[in-house]
Amino acid sequence: MAKAEVFWFVEPLDAHTNEVISKEAVSYGLSEERNLRPRNGERPLNMWRCRHLFIERLKGSKRDLDLRFRVYSQRGPSGPLRETNLPRRKGISRKVLGEARAITQRVRNRAS
Repeated sequence: MAKAEVFWFVEPLDAHTNEVISKEAVSYGLSEERNLRPRNGERPLNMWRCRHLFIERLKGSKRDLDLRFRVYSQRGPSGPLRETNLPRRKGISRKVLGEARAITQRVRNRAS
């Protein structure tokens, strides 16, 4: 039996975070997903579908850029969305920190 593919989503909790993600979307090939429901009866959410590595980069920039977001995962294309507390993966931290700093620098350059 093959493992189900895991899809990752980021829900921005404020306009600033959504702006940062939307500007990085081109670089990282993100797609905006609308009206996804974590569970039946809950309010629909507007989220960005992305790779796990992008979420790690956002987490690395979270404090510097004052980002607010929630992370969700979905196993398989028809699985339920679940809010996820993303653990830190070993072996990518230096690369992620460098790229998180790059995101921070790009956002600050745009603002000035």
